Amino acid sequence: MYAARPLVLELTGGEIWSKSDYFTQTILKDYLALYNPDFKIVWDARGSLNEPHTGKSIPLGGRAVMNYIDSWCSDFDVAPTFDPQALIATKGPGLRYNTALWIEKEGFAPILEDAGIDKRYDMTIMSTKGMTVKAAVEVAQHLENEGVRILVAHDFDKSGFEIVNTIRRGTRLLHGGADVVDLGLRLEDIEGLESEPVSYKQKKDPQKSLYDCGATQEEADFLVSGNPWYGHWTGQRVELNAMTSDQLIDWLEKKLTEHEVEKVVPSENVLALGYQRAVVRLSVADLIEEFTDNMDDVAVVDGLDKRVREHLEEHREQTWERALAAIAESERTDAA
Repeated sequence: MYAARPLVLELTGGEIWSKSDYFTQTILKDYLALYNPDFKIVWDARGSLNEPHTGKSIPLGGRAVMNYIDSWCSDFDVAPTFDPQALIATKGPGLRYNTALWIEKEGFAPILEDAGIDKRYDMTIMSTKGMTVKAAVEVAQHLENEGVRILVAHDFDKSGFEIVNTIRRGTRLLHGGADVVDLGLRLEDIEGLESEPVSYKQKKDPQKSLYDCGATQEEADFLVSGNPWYGHWTGQRVELNAMTSDQLIDWLEKKLTEHEVEKVVPSENVLALGYQRAVVRLSVADLIEEFTDNMDDVAVVDGLDKRVREHLEEHREQTWERALAAIAESERTDAA
């Protein structure tokens, strides 16, 4: 929308749609239906699909549904699969990431994923809708306590400055925030980007809040430039969306380089344990391959269909694979 807007203004002599929904739900969809371009469009999810047994939950949005359908698979290896290079099953920052990127709005995750930002920088990505809530600040506090550095990307507007300030100071229900790095957008970041008018329906000068949140005089003058009548301040703002996908990635990588974001490499002791784990897993993989070569020697018991159905009738919460495992274990115990 931001990329198209200046072109539309030029073509129409200054006329533009009043609501962004008209662009996304009408103009964009008409264009896609007419020209069928090779675009990657990410629509907000409307609900979810939850698989039984696998624990997979798929958001019912365009790209997520497409990826889910493309991933459908019912084939399986007879021998147990074992990946000697499988990652350690971590949860949380320990051994996995030491930097968190906090974006003040949702919708950028697919762009960052396509660019591999999270993997290339070993960085977790957080996003919020609107003003910061207690739960998000609480996560930031705990991440900081674990040594994770938190970088915040936000719109160049009053709300963006207030979001950074809230993370640093805490919320009404959670006192004390986290020491975060303000990546921007700041005044030096918006050159060449389209701004849009903004109004503030308040009696107090909005510049006061901007100063409290760390804005410079030049930034405050850009964001609040006039007070044409009482209780209705005006100014300009620039959203992160004003950048194209390529511009966003280029800007972000420049910031990550400036702040020396590095890959995670744990201590020597952890590396030594990890090396031993790698050797053990390679040895296990060799044993499985050796056993697989003799798979034809494994005899299949009779009456599997009946026995599986009987087992599932008694254990309805289980799957057919669990039933087969129980039958195999019973046969091995009887043979012993």
